[in-house]
Amino acid sequence: MWMTLSKLFDCSASDGKLDLSMVQRFRHDLPYEWWAPISSDMLLLLLEGDDLVDLFSLSTPWSAALLRPIGEICESPGMQHVTHPGCNPQILERLNYSINSNELVNFPEENVNPILDLMDSLNSAKEGIPPLSGRTHDLVGWLAQPKERWPNFTRKMVMAGDEPISERLASGRSGFHPDLR
Repeated sequence: MWMTLSKLFDCSASDGKLDLSMVQRFRHDLPYEWWAPISSDMLLLLLEGDDLVDLFSLSTPWSAALLRPIGEICESPGMQHVTHPGCNPQILERLNYSINSNELVNFPEENVNPILDLMDSLNSAKEGIPPLSGRTHDLVGWLAQPKERWPNFTRKMVMAGDEPISERLASGRSGFHPDLR
């Protein structure tokens, strides 16, 4: 794990180069909170190829990693100088271009649902409409909405779903920024 963390540190540097094998190691070996600041770059790299096998090889809490406020401090040890840049607005276009619903039946639901939730969340934010109910967590789409639009969630509502989404909702931090519209 420490070797992978060292690679993450290198990739987080301004001139760090990211490759597919590193993306897979980060997703497999490290907590998502640690690589969240480079999650947009990671997902864009995974979406570059025609083959979605790498993208759907693991269940990954993409919404929890990507939908964070601009400037949020990295949670990885020794990387408190790194901040989250916010979700790259190009992600939605790339997802809409790359994801063919006919191909998704070839992959496990638990690996596909986080991507579909991210797509739905970003589409709702772009259109300025309330989010759809999510697959991994009913409230996942609110992470892409402006905080002032969030309704009052009960504790039970926040905790009913995937843990990474519940944690982000409980923190009350929206990943919305104007470029998502």
